[in-house]
This record gives sequence, C-alpha cells and structure tokens, in this order.
Amino acid sequence: MLAWMQELPVPIIAFAGISLLWGLWYSYNRPRKFPYPPGPNPLLIVGNWFDLPKDRDYEAYAQWGRDQGSDIVHARSFGHSVVVLNSYKAATELLEKRSSIYSDRPHFVMLHEMLEYFGTGSHPYGNGWRKHRKAYRRHMDPGAITKYCYPQMVATQKLLTGLLDSPQDYINHIRYVTSELMMGITYGMELQGNFEKYVALSMDQTKIFLTAVRPGQFLVDSIPWLKYAPSWVPGTGFKAWAKESKERIKMAKSLPFNDTKKLLASGNARPSFVLDSLHDIGNTDEINEDVRVIKDVAGSTFSAGADTTTATLEWFFLALVLYPGVQKKAQEEIDKVIGQGRLPQFEDRPDLPYVDAFVKELYRYFVVTPVALPHYTTEDDIYEGYYIPAKSTVLGNSWAMMHDPEEYSEPFKFQPERFLLKEGKPPRDPLIGGAFGFGRRICPGRHLADASIFLMVASVLALFNITPRQDEKGDETDVSYALKALPGFFCRPPFFPFEVKPRSGSALSLVQEFISDGPTQSSPSLNPL
Repeated sequence: MLAWMQELPVPIIAFAGISLLWGLWYSYNRPRKFPYPPGPNPLLIVGNWFDLPKDRDYEAYAQWGRDQGSDIVHARSFGHSVVVLNSYKAATELLEKRSSIYSDRPHFVMLHEMLEYFGTGSHPYGNGWRKHRKAYRRHMDPGAITKYCYPQMVATQKLLTGLLDSPQDYINHIRYVTSELMMGITYGMELQGNFEKYVALSMDQTKIFLTAVRPGQFLVDSIPWLKYAPSWVPGTGFKAWAKESKERIKMAKSLPFNDTKKLLASGNARPSFVLDSLHDIGNTDEINEDVRVIKDVAGSTFSAGADTTTATLEWFFLALVLYPGVQKKAQEEIDKVIGQGRLPQFEDRPDLPYVDAFVKELYRYFVVTPVALPHYTTEDDIYEGYYIPAKSTVLGNSWAMMHDPEEYSEPFKFQPERFLLKEGKPPRDPLIGGAFGFGRRICPGRHLADASIFLMVASVLALFNITPRQDEKGDETDVSYALKALPGFFCRPPFFPFEVKPRSGSALSLVQEFISDGPTQSSPSLNPL
C-alpha cells in the first residue's frame, strides 16, 4: 500500500488528506433535525479520543451522565460515535425493544482482522452468531443444567477442602476450581496435572480479547490503514503484539478441543458440551463450519465462564468478612431448612430465599462486568429526541444501572433483604436485568454460572464461618480497602486476608473425608451434632 502511495504526487496526497479532514468535520457538524446525546466537547479530528477512559470506565461514564443530566451520553473518536447508556430504561428501550438494529458488534480491526478472533461474544450479528447461540441453547439452557451436576459438585467439594487447608491461598483455590468446573462442563476433562497447559492459555485469550475490544485502546481501530504500515514506523508496536496474540488464541482454542477428540476416539471421553455437540454432527473428523463453531463456542465458554465465576466468588468472601450479619442470617436459614445432615443441593434453592437473595445482591452490588460488551447500530435511530447514527458503538453501563437509586433504594449498601420485599414492586433481578448483558446479546451461559455460584455459596455457608483475620494483638484486620476493585474489564477485589473455621465437628469431618477420599458425585451427609 505504501509503495503506490509513494508514487503519487504530493498535491494529490495533500488533497486526499484535506478531504479526509473535511469529511470528519462534516460528518459531525452536518445539519440534522436531532442533536447527538450530550457529552464532553470533542476536539477537531480526534474528537473525544483522549476523553475515553482506559480504567474504571464505568465510573467515568456515570459521571458524564451526572454532569450532563442525562442517562444517555455521547462521545466521538476519529469520526466514530460511542453512546453510553447509564439507565436500565434506556438499555431496555434500545438494546432489547429495538434489538433488531442494536444487536451487532463493532468491527475491530485489531480483533477481527489482525487477530482473526470470532468468539461468541464478539461475533457479528448474523448467521454465524445464530449458530453459536443455537449451540448454547441446545446444551446450556436452564433445562440442561442438571447434565453438569458432576463437575459442579466436584468443583464445590475441592473448593471446600482448599479453603480449610490454606485459606490464605483462596485466590488460587477459586481460580483452580472454577477453571476445572468450566473444563469439565466444556471439555469433560480434569485439570489435574494440566493447569498451566490449559488455564494459562485461556487466561491469555481472555486478556487479549478484552484488551482488543476496549474503545480507544488501539489507534488502528480508528485509522485502519495503519495495519499496512511497516513495523519500524513509530506507533506500530501493536503489530508485534497482534502477531504473538494471534498464536496464543489459536492454541487456547485448539489444544483442549483436540485433546477432547483424542479422548473421544479412545472411548474415555466424559459428557461435556464438546462431546455432545460432536455427537450432534456425527463426530466428523472434517474441519467444517460446524466443527469451527463448536471449537469457538467451547473456547469462549471456558475462558469467560471461569473469569466471571472466579470474580463473583472473590466478592462473595469479601462480603462474608465485611457483613457478618448477612452471613449469620444465611446460615440460620440453611440450618432451619436443610438442617445439619447434608450439604445444600440445587433443588434446595426455592426453599432458601435469603441465600438466593444473597446471591442476587452479590451480582448487583459487586458488578463483575460493569460495562457490557459493546453493541453496534446497523441503522440511524432517534431516542428521547437524540440522534444515534448507524455504526455507533453502544455501551450498557451495568454498574450505573445496578447503583441507580431510582431502581434500588440505598444502592451503595449491601442488603440482600431488598429482594425479599413482600409489598410494592420487587427490585429488578440482576440475573436478567443487566449483570449478564442485554437483549439478544445477554450471556447465554448465565443460568449455568448462576447455578454453580449458588451451589458453592450455599455449601461454604453450610460448613464454614468466614471471619476477619486477627493480628498478633488479637485485633481484626480491616479489609474495607478491598471494596475498591482492581482495574480491568472484569471487576475483582485485591487480596484480603480472612480466616476459615468449620462450624461444627461434623463439618470438619466431612471436609476431611473429601481430602482423604476425594470428591464424590453425590452430596454426602453430615453426621448430626
């Protein structure tokens, strides 16, 4: 590309540059009947590129809304519109009721062209995306959850044993069991001896994906011709990153998939998403479109599912340390409903409304994905008198919605009781109202993730007391600092210490049984006190 540009006369190049600048100016300032939504004042050419936040964007977007007095705000980046929705009302109206024109994903030069990544979350809206969703619906809808009881029970029991053995390593325990859970559900394999082999690649894939889809992260997404510039040109360091990242993504998807196929060929494969999906298409060895869909969906499920579940459980333990009254109420309900003869099971959830409300409040208060993956408009639209052009990136600010005082009273207080009100309109359930995305792009694995989280939460509450760690003087360690999430797409707390104590002798015996005999598929009984 640069070779033929060098042959052009300088006046032609200058004219092309001036035309480009004029086009950017005119696209923003051309006469129109309706104004853009309010937002920070743009600069010439670059627009608001310097205003787009790189970290804790959910707080910045919420502040934009407060500054502008609007639940919908707008920014420009090199002629491209970014629209942020800070209320559930706006998200429902646009991303759900008008989903036919709001369900696409932005085309990222970095992600789609340089990395050639087409996971479920970033797949363009169309037939390919529908094939992904069909695979999810067939094997991961609410009715299919019971299919995966074994890996869920195994992960729960391993979490319990790890916490008792070394609570200070809780981050590693949670990461391991959630990764093994998703490995079992997705590929039917265990992680033992293969943690680095699979999980490191999966974590790399997630990090690469989230870096590539963040608005304003790569200049090449705003100026596509930069991808043709030679690597020695200043500002093209992204090319080396893209080359290495592309290979890591390819390995992350292919390695566990190929290992599952080997187990299938040997007759040793366990039930899993990949196994069931391959059976659906006749277990062909041909690399066709159906096989690519299975591989892509499996890779997306393994990486994203482990990350969101890990972060939610980390917040769960912080909530237990900071809000002992909530822990006590949940334990009293478990003791009253289930007793101390067994561990909680999936079927107990309707009879444990406070524990269920606890989980919902975790999703609301500690929003793991505070800004949903970007949507993309395929047509011009008008909302509340504001103009939203076609090809706009549209972001749902879930954090702002989950802390909206008009939706949740005292939104910055952790109160599971808010979901147990018997009078008036019940508050919106975060599971279906923003914590897992919006519209046709809502997370297809949310029911499976929710069931797994509930089982782990209820089991920890049944067996353990989680308390603040005491120092040498017997004073409790203050961990309120951990309420400030680490920067990143997935919100996670920083490390915080706590102590784990079995609630009874029978609880201790049960965990010791897991350690000596290994996890079991059924929910073992506890001996009565």
